Amino acid sequence: TIPFGPVLTDKKDVELYIRRAQAALLSPQIPHEEFWTKKEKELKTGPRAFDFSRNVVCVHVSDPDLTELSFVDLPGLIQNSNDQDISLVKELVVDAISRPNTLILVTIPMSGNLI
Repeated sequence: TIPFGPVLTDKKDVELYIRRAQAALLSPQIPHEEFWTKKEKELKTGPRAFDFSRNVVCVHVSDPDLTELSFVDLPGLIQNSNDQDISLVKELVVDAISRPNTLILVTIPMSGNLI
């Protein structure tokens, strides 16, 4: 495990730091410290070495009143990608859903049109 950024105490900072950590994983040629201050727009338009990675972003939440729980955000359906990426995504998904006590939650962006 490689720590990424400071300990966060304000939940409003979590989403941006997750995005920063994801961008750093996909751009291993750049020192991860350079992502700590990037804005969301920079993260969307910056160069990436990979589209997917076996590495994961772990967020540890601690509270004496919380139950231990892990969330794994897996890539969704991919199309028009190369065979190597498709194989990697399939392996990631099969590995994650094969674990005992796994609950699968399918989500869509709120921008998605259901009708």
